[in-house]
Amino acid sequence: MGKRAPGYASLANVKFMSSCRENKKTIIISHGFGLDQSCWRHILPSLLENHYTVVTYDLVFSAASTLEDYADDLISLMDEFDLKSSFFLGHSMSAMVGCLASIKRPEFFHHLILLCASPRYLNSTDYEGGFEVSDIEAMLENMEKDFQSWTQGFAPAALGTEDPNLCKEFQDRLLSMTPEIAITLARSLYLGDHRDALHKVSVPATIVHTQNDIVVPVSVARYIHENLGGESSVVAIPAAGHMPQLTAPKLLIDALAKLLGTCDLDP
Repeated sequence: MGKRAPGYASLANVKFMSSCRENKKTIIISHGFGLDQSCWRHILPSLLENHYTVVTYDLVFSAASTLEDYADDLISLMDEFDLKSSFFLGHSMSAMVGCLASIKRPEFFHHLILLCASPRYLNSTDYEGGFEVSDIEAMLENMEKDFQSWTQGFAPAALGTEDPNLCKEFQDRLLSMTPEIAITLARSLYLGDHRDALHKVSVPATIVHTQNDIVVPVSVARYIHENLGGESSVVAIPAAGHMPQLTAPKLLIDALAKLLGTCDLDP
């Protein structure tokens, strides 16, 4: 890997939003693989109405970037704007980005909200991640063979819905990546293993999952809860799919409102 640019090169289009001067707290929101910050559009009004300063950005998908790179750039962003004791809502791959960042700079994080998170997607003798190596190899082969056709099948499966508008939206986002970047990043994500990092996370966390996620089975949420180093809880949303911020936003808003309302807001 070449030398990385200073600052936070893997984060783009950083936005700060607030509805008033006297805000309760800052919440940083980070999306998952193949998405951009527009996926949070249904969630933002509720957070702003409740007087949170909301920070969003786009992950710059790159064949060279790792979760550690994204974590380092998140820390750089938080350091530059003095975002100490913030809430962090990370979806899918960004959930582990938040965990890794919190290990290095725990004072930056008040509470981690890990949405559809997974430290490892592969099954092993003592762990159910959801996939066998052959499953991932077949997926990568299909991506290499015909990337557009793969997106047509992956979009509804990951979303957990056949809604044509949502499927097209996600497919278009996937197609905005080059096949090389998408395949390389998918290989790194799906074959990676960050389970050893969980016990180092001391920041309180809430694991939020859907009851039927083809990407991350319920067993993974339980595993994260049992292995995090700090206090944690699990919240199940009665919905299907890996992206409830798009497919079940009202349920996610309700879960977030309850969670944020019960968290101690004092640093």
